[in-house]
Amino acid sequence: VIPKRYIEIRKTVKDVILKTFFEEKFVSGYLLDKLNTLDDNFAMKDKISNFLNSDQVDGIIGEKLDALRTSQPLGQSLTSMGFDVKSLQPLVKPFIIGFGEDLVDHLKTNFSQLWNVNKFQSVFRSEIDNYLDIRSKQLTADIVTRILRDVIHQHLGWIVVWGCTFGGLFGIFFQGVGLGPLY
Repeated sequence: VIPKRYIEIRKTVKDVILKTFFEEKFVSGYLLDKLNTLDDNFAMKDKISNFLNSDQVDGIIGEKLDALRTSQPLGQSLTSMGFDVKSLQPLVKPFIIGFGEDLVDHLKTNFSQLWNVNKFQSVFRSEIDNYLDIRSKQLTADIVTRILRDVIHQHLGWIVVWGCTFGGLFGIFFQGVGLGPLY
């Protein structure tokens, strides 16, 4: 039976896998949950804070303040009044660090609102469907037979034994009381 109907069997198995493990509601919920925990998973606040507290950022701030002093009218005005623009660095850096840490929360909120989870879920599910379709076409009658035989042997063997036992007992009982078929 299996070798004659293996194409139908492999399509059914593919559909069951897709419907069971990649149900639209579950995939959407899973993706939304993962999106909401992105900053926890990547520890974005810590990474941004570490980067903003680095010597590299100190150098960047120094360069920008230097550029402000030499090429911006405001910086040139402050310099001509005797104000050292470089002295702003201790005031600017805590502002930038706080801004960077707050930015993570704002990005997470805006990203989850703008990102269309349903559209991504649909594309993801479609790709899984395509993958399962391609993979199932590689399954020959022999492979499908072996898979089903292994599943039946490993998980359904006792059902077959007890089904035959009780079926035989019921058959004998009903034949004995006259409710069985007459041959």
